Amino acid sequence: MNETPELKNAITSVLLANFDVKNIVEINRNKGNKKFEK
Repeated sequence: MNETPELKNAITSVLLANFDVKNIVEINRNKGNKKFEK
């Protein structure tokens, strides 16, 4: 499969965005857990 630089950049952007979303969800989940502990 011959990937163009544009395609590689698009795939990388999607993967990074997906990773960021997971991190944001985890951070929000942790904040929520701390609220419930009190």
